[in-house]
Amino acid sequence: MIPLAFLLVSGCRSASHDTGTGIQSRRELDSLRAMYRSFNVNGQYDSLIETARPLVRKALAANDTLALLYSGVYTAQAFLIQENIDSLRSYMNLIAPYRQGGGKDPSLQTVLYIVEGLMHLKAELNYSLALECFREGCRWAESGDDPNNHIVLLANIAHIFYVRQDPHGLQYAREAYAISGRPEVAPFPRCQANLLMGQMLLLADSSYK
Repeated sequence: MIPLAFLLVSGCRSASHDTGTGIQSRRELDSLRAMYRSFNVNGQYDSLIETARPLVRKALAANDTLALLYSGVYTAQAFLIQENIDSLRSYMNLIAPYRQGGGKDPSLQTVLYIVEGLMHLKAELNYSLALECFREGCRWAESGDDPNNHIVLLANIAHIFYVRQDPHGLQYAREAYAISGRPEVAPFPRCQANLLMGQMLLLADSSYK
């Protein structure tokens, strides 16, 4: 069975909308996102946590909503991957009151919904809330033209259907497979989409026999 997709693989995009308050410039925001993305993609989760914790405190003190949301959600994701559920919940609860300050930044909203959905799965086994988060994340990934994270979200939706042995997850696998043909898709989500398609086809075939 293909595991849950934890990595957020898409490149950092500059925000094209009014995304909140506090952070000094778009360049500074992109730098912050690039730093967390680098830690994440390279599996340096301890370094990410060590770097992000003081930045979370600094952002809180400065009332810097976007810096807080990005620092908080990537820290939460690092704890998720390390299976430190208490710390995951703590950081997601910390940033929850500020989430509306993320505005219309598709990159941020996509990340938030991925991590929240995975939290509902890992910490609570709440498939309904997880599906709700992943579907909302798909909407943001599509609006932000983010095919990599769109595949991540679709893969996690299909994973839930697979766990339930429900062949209706094939539609999500097909969508991920179609997106994976785009030239800008990274190797990991492209491979994941192909494997997912095979897995769900096998499930659908056995279900309909």
